[in-house]
Amino acid sequence: MKILAIMTMCIVVLLVNCVRQEKTALDYHHERKTLKSPKKLRFSSHQVKASQSDHQQSNYVAKSRELRFRSEAVKPSTVLKADKDNKVKPKEGTDEHCIVGTSCGDDVCCCINDTAVCTNQGLTYIPALPNNVTRLDFSNNSLGEINDITLENVTSLVFLGLEMNQVSAVKPGAFAWLKHLRELRLGANSLTDFDRLIAALEGCRSLTVLNVSRNRFENLTLTRLPAIPSLRTLLVYENSIASITLWNEYTANNNKSSRLTKLDLGSNLLSTFPDFCCQGCSPEGSFFPSLKTLDLEWNVITLMQQDSCRCLPTLKYLFLGGNAIHRIEKNFLQGLPKLKSLSLKFCMSRTIDSHAFNHSNIRCLDVSENLWFFDSKYGSGISPHLFLEMPRLQFINMSWTVFRFSLFGERQTVLSSISHVREFVLQGTGLDFIPRTILTDFTNLTSLSFSKNELAFLPDDTFENLTVLRSLDLRDNHLTSVSQSLLENILRQNKSKIRLGQNPFSCTCDLLWFIEKYKEDLERKEGQRIFIGSPYVCNGPESMRNLNLDKVDLTHHKCMLGYEVYIAILFVTSFTLVLFIIVAVIYKFRWQLRFMLYTLQHRLSRGHPPQPSPAPTYDVFVSYDSDDSGWVVNTLQPELESRRGLKLCLHERDFTPGKFISHNIIEKMEESGAILPVLSNAFLQSDWCRFELFLAFKHGLQRSSCATQRITVLPVLLEELSREGVDSLLYAVLTTTTYLAWPGREGGTEEKDRFWNTLCQALDRNRRGRELGVFPPV
Repeated sequence: MKILAIMTMCIVVLLVNCVRQEKTALDYHHERKTLKSPKKLRFSSHQVKASQSDHQQSNYVAKSRELRFRSEAVKPSTVLKADKDNKVKPKEGTDEHCIVGTSCGDDVCCCINDTAVCTNQGLTYIPALPNNVTRLDFSNNSLGEINDITLENVTSLVFLGLEMNQVSAVKPGAFAWLKHLRELRLGANSLTDFDRLIAALEGCRSLTVLNVSRNRFENLTLTRLPAIPSLRTLLVYENSIASITLWNEYTANNNKSSRLTKLDLGSNLLSTFPDFCCQGCSPEGSFFPSLKTLDLEWNVITLMQQDSCRCLPTLKYLFLGGNAIHRIEKNFLQGLPKLKSLSLKFCMSRTIDSHAFNHSNIRCLDVSENLWFFDSKYGSGISPHLFLEMPRLQFINMSWTVFRFSLFGERQTVLSSISHVREFVLQGTGLDFIPRTILTDFTNLTSLSFSKNELAFLPDDTFENLTVLRSLDLRDNHLTSVSQSLLENILRQNKSKIRLGQNPFSCTCDLLWFIEKYKEDLERKEGQRIFIGSPYVCNGPESMRNLNLDKVDLTHHKCMLGYEVYIAILFVTSFTLVLFIIVAVIYKFRWQLRFMLYTLQHRLSRGHPPQPSPAPTYDVFVSYDSDDSGWVVNTLQPELESRRGLKLCLHERDFTPGKFISHNIIEKMEESGAILPVLSNAFLQSDWCRFELFLAFKHGLQRSSCATQRITVLPVLLEELSREGVDSLLYAVLTTTTYLAWPGREGGTEEKDRFWNTLCQALDRNRRGRELGVFPPV
């Protein structure tokens, strides 16, 4: 029973706190925290054009109904009404629709202490309630009209919620019963006459908050507001208000000002900044001399001139986001001397003058979600000097912009104007680096948010100049590792906060220090942790993918062992790679190396350099494989020696016995006037034949400058060669040297005679050319 009593008391406390008032003007520090970057919006070229077209300004109102998030007080019904699937049984002695409290008001309401909830019943009247009830949530019913007897049963109310009641009319004196009412909510109804509503509320001398959002007002007549001197907050967002009236016959007879401190006109159809000037209403000439917060987001304002903002001497917080403000003129804020915070996000301005935001008092500026191209090369109308003369600016939000497309010079100018700020938010810009100006000139920076960008690497000295930085947000980038030196300055600060979640961390030994620091930080109390935000998860290696950092099993011992193994593997791999390269080079240039070796050996064995002979000993050096000796001896030799009178050098007959084969080859080639390789498949299989071919190629193409020593190479193709045997050397010979193809057995006498005549003519030209020192082409 004690546990049940404690639970009941907790629910009672929660219920009382749930029915809260709309927030009024906040102090600077708290309001600045509310200017956070909204969810990411992706801009297509079509959307950009649409947002900048005058004829589509009404789309901004439709957009507002999707993107505008207002803080509504939690209705007591959310606590007291039972869900269909809720298994909690009602308290004994109560009706089924009450979880806590007792049934009241003709058994259609649920009461607990001073609060009554009569929601979602389809009621057309307000039933009598206990005398102690001062708070009533009567939303989502069917009142239709509020007349002088509608509220006679609830005269003690201080809070009244009548949202979604299909109310279309309020009769005079309808609220005369409610002398103590402080907050009235009439949102999401069908009201059209604001002036008549205010007239009906004139008797509510304690009313401080009035919410008439999501109705059908087209004109907002504010002339009667001074008749409710206690009213401080007026919420009329999401209507269809296109004009505001401050002066009529009533004003002429009651020339007073309103004491409102907060006015929300967001998501309407206002095309210009409202003129709140009223001569004689107050010493300042303002209808709202005490107004501190003005919300004009998601209207259709297209121009902000120098004299647009007037007669608001105490305004501190101004919200203009979501308007298609095509042009912002110089010094447009000068009529707001007390302004501290300005939100101008998602405005798609085409032209912004130099010194546009010039203001000596403004502390907080939100210009996120804008397509401002700082690019003078392409004639952009956005001046890079727009932020000049803002000496007290401490916070700026430039998230979700196209800042990365700006030229270096323009980017430098823009940032240098705001280098004194203490908090900078630059999320979702697509930058893969932090601009150098921020890292060197923003020495007062205490908070930097650079999340949702493309950062993949940060040098160790990135933040060394930001000595007072204590809050860093680098979430959702492409960082795989973080060095200890990178965060050293920030970790020294008291109450430092770092957000690094949603990065693809590579959980290797390079990240060991950070993993240990993160695990150590998790042991602290919730409010004392340094690494905050979304979970820190490994992206690699594969065995650790999607593993939280605090679950990673890495130690210094494992990493040291791994390092030694890594060095050994690196050494073996490097040695193997170098050895492989050496072997590959030797194999590729094997014939060149053999040629150099044999030539050097031949010269050393001879003891003196070769002397050029006046005439070769042999006319032709025949290079052939022994398998082809039958054709050479029986066909080639008789034809050239017996019939043509040429002297051939045949290794079987003319090589000197007792000498190295390589020496014989080199000497006999030097003593020959031409070299005739007999190319066949057997030739390709012989290393000595390949060596002779290479040597012949060297003699034929790379001979010394002495003309009498040049040797001609005349390849003879004895048969068709297989592709597998044709290497790079033979391919070079066949493609760079004219060769003769033997007709073979199938060839007739005429073809063979032509072959011999062509061969002999080539040899004869070579001989004559050698004698004359001139070598006609073969």
